Amino acid sequence: MSTFNTIHDAVVALQTGKATKPEFFAFAKSRQTDTKPLLELMMSKVLSQAEVLEIIEEQKKLTARKTSGTGGVYFKVSEKGACSVYGLQRMPVTLYVEQWTRLLSDENLANLRQFLKDNDAKLSRKPAKV
Repeated sequence: MSTFNTIHDAVVALQTGKATKPEFFAFAKSRQTDTKPLLELMMSKVLSQAEVLEIIEEQKKLTARKTSGTGGVYFKVSEKGACSVYGLQRMPVTLYVEQWTRLLSDENLANLRQFLKDNDAKLSRKPAKV
């Protein structure tokens, strides 16, 4: 899997065959980027109009989630292949699949629920966003 630092890197990789369309789509959809490089790819017939519109729509959804304040929890695959959870705090909570699987096992969930119950009086609470 290719990794890119900027949309320009991703465009060059796609044009030179060093990246596949799915890799490019995953990168472009997960970042707010200028539409100019996307339009250039469409004009050079590397991407279709429908593909460019799909990327732009995904970017709009991402922007809406980030700016809504109460956008809820959402998930994203990190650049290193881990699962990041957004919307809980300012920074994402990121763990690899094995870590999530271990954390969310029935036994650990039961232990966490019991721990929260046992320590309820000691635990702080953050006010909900309005």
